[in-house]
Amino acid sequence: MYKKVLSCALSCATLLTLCPHKSLQAYPIYSSYLETQINKYANDYLRQEGVDSQTIPSKLRWEYESNLEKASNRLRECISTSYFGSVDDAKVRQVVKEELASFARTMHSIIKAEALDIKVTEQVHNELFSQGLTPDDIPSELVSEYLQIGHKVMVKLRNTMREDQRTYVRINEIEKTVRDEFASFISYVKSLHTGHGNFSSHFSFWNWIFGPAIAQPTAPSYVSSQSDRVKRFELEARTKEAAERVMRLNCLDPTSLSNRVSPDYQRKLDVIRTRMRNDMSINNRDYVYLEDLERTARQELQSVIDKATFKNETCSICLEGYTPGERVGILNCSSAHAYHKDCIYPWLERDTSCPLCRKTNVIVAKQETVP
Repeated sequence: MYKKVLSCALSCATLLTLCPHKSLQAYPIYSSYLETQINKYANDYLRQEGVDSQTIPSKLRWEYESNLEKASNRLRECISTSYFGSVDDAKVRQVVKEELASFARTMHSIIKAEALDIKVTEQVHNELFSQGLTPDDIPSELVSEYLQIGHKVMVKLRNTMREDQRTYVRINEIEKTVRDEFASFISYVKSLHTGHGNFSSHFSFWNWIFGPAIAQPTAPSYVSSQSDRVKRFELEARTKEAAERVMRLNCLDPTSLSNRVSPDYQRKLDVIRTRMRNDMSINNRDYVYLEDLERTARQELQSVIDKATFKNETCSICLEGYTPGERVGILNCSSAHAYHKDCIYPWLERDTSCPLCRKTNVIVAKQETVP
């Protein structure tokens, strides 16, 4: 009797291992299949944390691979002590999550070069807000000094990246650099608004530090147009520009979005413009800060980005999620529903209707690769 039960258990374990789309939540993983599952669950976990494993900077790649190796060693030890020579699928997920948790925090703490100007502007404004100031409180006579200091911050951070041969800086590096470089300037501006400064239109921040003999330098913009104000008449074009930057930062081309995503993208553009117009009305002004526009675009477009990358979506045929590199078939139904390519073609051989909306006589109109 015992032999029959054992034989049945082994047969079930083998069947579950061979099945490409599992309906059960837990199943045994054997040594030969372990590395594949570790990589799959690592990608899944990082995507849940908003990290694309394909865009990990080379300087951090070693840390990522080291954590995967630690997970592998822990799981192989479990397998070596297991009676069946396997480890439970849930255990693999748990160990991968534990080993990658600190790495996910590391990825959240970095800002890549292409997003540096936006983050620096945001941090400068945070420093102002912490002292009860806003960019509007900077006198026009001091704007050039304000931009000059910001430019110095950008140069320092880019030098840090170049010297360390990396394509990112950490958020705490940005915060410290901004705080160090802007401390005196913010202190002075604050003194003007609290009545402790002897301000005149001829008085310069640089004069205040070095004396009137020092000429005021020419101040280039440190974040190109990121510190500009967006006027009401500019809102249409500037919203489109901001949205395109957000999409490209997420490796998506806004001019070639699929039919299942493009309508959502266009709707979100209208939502962003509406929010900005409401902001103008509430604050009784005819402009918004470009930084606020960028932040709103990132917030509103996140759902579009998630949809374009199939984040948190599942194929309704096999009930499995999508992983990077998989091929997906998009049907020509009104909602352009997507399924695993290996699932939808066998389905259409039996049934020519969409599994979700049930539209009949559908075909796979397009194939995409999950980013």
